[in-house]
Amino acid sequence: MGQEQTIFLHIGRGKTGTTALRRHFARHTDILARHGICYPGATGAAQGHGHDTFGKAFITERPFYMMPPHNTEQALQDLAGEIRATPLPKILLLSEQLEMADPARVQQFLDGLGKRFRYRIVFFLRSQDELVESEFNQLVRFSTQAGTLAKYADTLFNGDFHATATAWADVFGGDTLTCPIYDARTPRVLAQLMAALGAEDALTDLPALPASNRSVSFQALTAIRLLHHIDLVDRAALNRQILDGAVTPHLPALYFDAAEAAAFRARF
Repeated sequence: MGQEQTIFLHIGRGKTGTTALRRHFARHTDILARHGICYPGATGAAQGHGHDTFGKAFITERPFYMMPPHNTEQALQDLAGEIRATPLPKILLLSEQLEMADPARVQQFLDGLGKRFRYRIVFFLRSQDELVESEFNQLVRFSTQAGTLAKYADTLFNGDFHATATAWADVFGGDTLTCPIYDARTPRVLAQLMAALGAEDALTDLPALPASNRSVSFQALTAIRLLHHIDLVDRAALNRQILDGAVTPHLPALYFDAAEAAAFRARF
């Protein structure tokens, strides 16, 4: 009988270091493999995008800002092939899109690969007030339909972590779920994830996690939002110029004061 394998599903959330992790792992699959972790390259992971096509494939209703997955059927076949072929005991699939996916459809796909797996779900949490600000700022950067923070918070933001965790636990079992807390002030997401995988020894070989998705200033986001009202030939290039330019003084793009932040967290 072969060695028992465990699939670890890192289901997000976004804005908890996922971009840095997926780029880091794409560069260091060899180190992960030496520590018994298969990080498949299919569905975008080899390019540093994580397994986002995998995650998107199981979302029933995508939000307006999400690009549809490309060549989904072939991407899933490639991923299935890598999972079937690996002899390594741990398989890591990482996609912040999985937080919006249907857990039952994900399980159906994985159970259909012809191997028996154990499952572990890793769901990083972050304070809802920080998370909604960070997600909204990201939306402003890339969409002319961002609207206001209040509208985003009321219509698109999902801060009910308990509901999301319960949905996954109902399918995969409550004992499969791990929920580390992400702290943007002292990020240690790589160590937290390796601990969840039971692979702390990998930290001795993995380089430190580089910074990614640096925060954007209030001035830069204000400029981008004003430009949303103007028809531009190359909006993306101008946005990049604004985001890359030095802004002094740098004011963080925050919306809540302490009392408002507490009130927003209390909604959940």
